[in-house]
Amino acid sequence: MSEDVNTTRAAAMPPMMPGTNTSFASLKQIDAGLLNVGYAEAGPADGPVVVLLHGWPYDIYSFVAVAPMLAAAGYRVIVPYLRGYGTTRFLSSDTARNGQQSVVAVDILALVDALQIQKAILAGFDWGARTANVIAALWPERCKAMVSVSGYLIGSQESNKMPLPPQAELAWWYQFYFATERGRAGYAEYRRDFNKLIWQLASPKGAFDDATFERTAASFDNPDHVSIVIHNYRWRLGLAEGESRYDALEQRLAQGPAIAVPTITLEGDANGAPHPDSSAYPSAHHGRCRAQPAAGSPSGLCPSGGRCRGLLSGVRCIHAAVGLTLSTREEGLGMSDQINYRRHGMVDASSITLASADFSIRDAANPTSSIDATFEGRMPSLDGATAWLNSLPLTAGELRGHVVLVDFWTYTCINWLRTLPYVRAWAEKYKDQGLVVIGVHTPEFPFEHDIENVRRAAQDMQVAYPIAIDNEYAIWSAFSNHYWPALYLVDAQGRIRHHQFGEGDYEQAERSIQQLLGEAGVDRAGHDLVAVDARGPEVAADWEHLASGETYLGYERAENFVSSGGAVLGERRVYTAPAQLSRNEWALTRNWTVERGFAALNAANGRIAYRFHARDVNLVMGPAARGTSVRFRVFIDGRPAGAAHGSDVDEHGNGAVSDQRLYQLIRQPQPIADHLFEVEFLDPGVEAFAFTFG
Repeated sequence: MSEDVNTTRAAAMPPMMPGTNTSFASLKQIDAGLLNVGYAEAGPADGPVVVLLHGWPYDIYSFVAVAPMLAAAGYRVIVPYLRGYGTTRFLSSDTARNGQQSVVAVDILALVDALQIQKAILAGFDWGARTANVIAALWPERCKAMVSVSGYLIGSQESNKMPLPPQAELAWWYQFYFATERGRAGYAEYRRDFNKLIWQLASPKGAFDDATFERTAASFDNPDHVSIVIHNYRWRLGLAEGESRYDALEQRLAQGPAIAVPTITLEGDANGAPHPDSSAYPSAHHGRCRAQPAAGSPSGLCPSGGRCRGLLSGVRCIHAAVGLTLSTREEGLGMSDQINYRRHGMVDASSITLASADFSIRDAANPTSSIDATFEGRMPSLDGATAWLNSLPLTAGELRGHVVLVDFWTYTCINWLRTLPYVRAWAEKYKDQGLVVIGVHTPEFPFEHDIENVRRAAQDMQVAYPIAIDNEYAIWSAFSNHYWPALYLVDAQGRIRHHQFGEGDYEQAERSIQQLLGEAGVDRAGHDLVAVDARGPEVAADWEHLASGETYLGYERAENFVSSGGAVLGERRVYTAPAQLSRNEWALTRNWTVERGFAALNAANGRIAYRFHARDVNLVMGPAARGTSVRFRVFIDGRPAGAAHGSDVDEHGNGAVSDQRLYQLIRQPQPIADHLFEVEFLDPGVEAFAFTFG
């Protein structure tokens, strides 16, 4: 990393002066999901996006000082009122006033979708940190990086049943107050006094004037504020039900999902609110974590782009120094001497820290200098592979002396499919220069355990490099991996030097390959980058217009299913679809059996309908019996797909399911808008697993 880059970056961030800014230049409203969201926006429309998320009992003015600083540094800053705060309103009076943890994250995803933002840096505290945690854990492709305070905040109703020692329980007194009807009435009557008390208790060293408090207190007048706050805390204690449509998300969150985006955790020495001991932060991460406690400064700074489990929450910081740089590998971390924390308004520090973080810095004088001399550990053993394709079994020892690219994949994963043109091209371009590409196939769906399915898919996709079949997740576990796709680069000495999760950053990956080959003594790797000609589902997503996400059709993970009566597990049933679907809702018609991982059609002419907003519609499906075929027809808004047909459908909208794989059913031309997608199966015997979009 060149010092010039770092110095320029730090200089772009002026020192923070509390009280300098007391209002936002721009407050806006937008319909997003179930809400009309009020939000502040600052900075250039084409800048990297930072979303700042407040907690309770605070609001967007927690960030009133830092937003213009981020904007001046070139960031597009979005600061939304959460549901129940400020000018955010529900679009329908019939919508449940629900405050459970997954719902707030879904709100933020709907907001960034409405703003046509594919990926953002998230910073938050308290509820906002938990929301950032949830998005980073469940939708890492939407979160570039994260900064916040006080540890991993994802929880569950089950874990919250465990009693704490009396002193710890005392700190949560307001939750128990809210559990009573007297508490609800008291909060409704005295919410300003109540929240001012919370500010004082949570910020024992934080002085604030009446004007500062009143500026935020206005957001508590939201007509749904009391209902959302009370439901949030009662739901945590298991005293209020959530909505069934979010059950699958909560089940995943209850497992303590790993977080693998670049992360900085912050904690201070004057946080009066209940919070985890910061010494637990590093142990809660799967990947590398470095804690740097200091009086008056963050007690845990985790540059973890590896498989993270511990993260953030929070409170407030009055001042943060800048000049911190964080590379894509999260190897280097620098921070000035003093960061002083208080509770009210907190994330000034975390967002400034984030603003000064650069997740892709390299030396401009040397375009291949994308990784430094540090490493993330030795390459684990490959002995856990249950079989190999395209090669005899390979061992880590035999690969010593070669640069190795380990690519975790599963053949129906749309995110991996869109990286495949690059991995194929790198394998071909650098194979004679010492690069060995190994695809570790770790299955998601049961049929992906079938080695013949993998063999056929590899042949169809022209995957000619060695494939390790990882049906028992042994290699996956050895690498502590948690994502498809995941790429690990190993140098000639067997050390992991770089990793990337998800799509994109192809230049970064290839520059890293070139650098490691150069270190291994290869002088002909060059600086040119591959050019790919992607076709079908391998074409990069239209991120600008993508507003529909992966949707599972099995009982365990189904979301937004709206057929009458809901899904019934394991029973043959005639389903009907409502007359109208809202965006990202889906329904079955005719006779289906919804199993845990898929929906199976029992009789001819069954349909799946989905209202979507994307260029591409893909469906993972297959025949129930090997060697059979199921005919289908695809419709858009009730008409044959025509020019919008995908690569597995003809111009009349006709296709056939003959293998268990991902089928591209729709690729529509511009302009992209909401449409009703329907697929009708003319024969029984299809099993449908998941929709993906592009």
